[in-house]
Amino acid sequence: MMPDVKDARRKLTAVLVALLIIDIACGIVLISPIGRAARTSQNRLHELWTELQQKTREALPLRGIDEKVVQADTQIQQFYKERLPEKFANVPDALGRVASANGVRMAAAQYKTEPTEVPALRRVVVEATFSGGYGQVMRFINALEREKTFFIIDAISLGGQQASGQNPGSVQLQMRVETYIRNEAAA
Repeated sequence: MMPDVKDARRKLTAVLVALLIIDIACGIVLISPIGRAARTSQNRLHELWTELQQKTREALPLRGIDEKVVQADTQIQQFYKERLPEKFANVPDALGRVASANGVRMAAAQYKTEPTEVPALRRVVVEATFSGGYGQVMRFINALEREKTFFIIDAISLGGQQASGQNPGSVQLQMRVETYIRNEAAA
C-alpha cells in the first residue's frame, strides 16, 4: 500500500507543479503586452462602436439634405417673388395704401437704398412721419406688419400732435421701416 500512496503523491505533485507552471504562464501572458493588447483591442473596439453610433445620430438630420436645399431655394425664390417688390416705386405705394386704408396720413418720408450681402436684393430704409388718431395709428402699425409687402419696423416714436385746432386727440408717429427690393436677376 505504501507504493500506491507514494505513487499517488508523486503524480499529485507532478500535477500541482504542472498547474503552477500553467498559472505562472497565464499570469505572464496577462501582464505581458500580448495580454494587454487583447484587452486594449477589445476596449478600442467598444470605443469605436460607441463613436460610430454617436456619429450616426449626429448625421441623421443631414439625410436628404440635397432635397432640403432645393426646397429651401424654391421657398426663398417664392418669398422674393411674392413679398419683395421689384421696383422702388412699389415701396411708397404700399406704405401709402396701408396708411390710407387705416385712416392715417403720411406727412413726410425719406427713402434710402443700400446694398446687401445678397446680390439679388437692395435694402430700402424709410424714415416717415404719420398722423392720425391713436386707434388708427395702432391699426396702421398692425396692418403694416401683416402687409404682403415685407416690412421690418425698426423704430417707432409716438407723440401728441401740437394743438393746431384741427383733429384734436390725434397723434404723430415717427417710424423707421426697412424693406427690400429685388433686382432683375432675383425675379
